[in-house]
Amino acid sequence: MRLNTTTRRYLHAIAKLPDYRWLEPPLPRLENSGTANAVANQIRARDAELAAMLRTTVSPTMLSAGIKINVIPNTAEAQLDIRRLPNETQRRILERVRRMVHDPAVEVRARLARKCPRPSPAASRPALRGHAQTFTHTAPPRS
Repeated sequence: MRLNTTTRRYLHAIAKLPDYRWLEPPLPRLENSGTANAVANQIRARDAELAAMLRTTVSPTMLSAGIKINVIPNTAEAQLDIRRLPNETQRRILERVRRMVHDPAVEVRARLARKCPRPSPAASRPALRGHAQTFTHTAPPRS
């Protein structure tokens, strides 16, 4: 469990909202390495989305093996969607996954992220381009 600056600010801000006042008392304990995991687990019990901001998340999104239900496949592949915290490296995540798998016969490797899909041809229509330009010009600067 790691609390980064952005998440810290966000949690403190939403803890002021009526629906999240329950969050204010445990927040200081997130800063203490001895109590942080227990507090993160308490937060997860109340709100899984908030808890996902505190830890790297892993979702097995694609599994592939075999071609028939009654035949044991000789290979299998699992693809995981891993959302890592900003202060974690890809190398460190791969090491953790390898330790969890704990099988030298299983290859664990990172795949390069695919490029975002190209915009729809409809996005090139003059009317939509005009809206995009308007939004670009009227949007307030980020701070």
